[in-house]
Amino acid sequence: MPRLSQAHLVSAVRRAHAVVSHAREEPFGLTPLEAMAVGVPPLMVDEGGFHHTMKSAGAGRLVHRHDADGWRAAYTAASDPELRQQWAEAGRNHVATNYPPEAQIEAVERLLHDLLQPQAS
Repeated sequence: MPRLSQAHLVSAVRRAHAVVSHAREEPFGLTPLEAMAVGVPPLMVDEGGFHHTMKSAGAGRLVHRHDADGWRAAYTAASDPELRQQWAEAGRNHVATNYPPEAQIEAVERLLHDLLQPQAS
């Protein structure tokens, strides 16, 4: 990752056609929230944390990993100005309503707490 300032990184994302990720079993799913917060369509593999943070957002697309037609359709949809505007509004609302900073901190703390607890035999 290049060493960009926060402002430059936000600017780069804001100018993007979409934010795309094919990460395997992403545990937290924060990438689509970051895209939605700046009004850019998230096009994410329908797995792990991405599924959980996007499933009710109404913004961007969740696509199965090996669905080539689905990925092409998602890229095409991200070019539609009206749909991009709808996704931007829905995404910003989704993030503001469901993922305020306090909620994210609590969720990450819970996950870390669970990971750091000794496993019962």
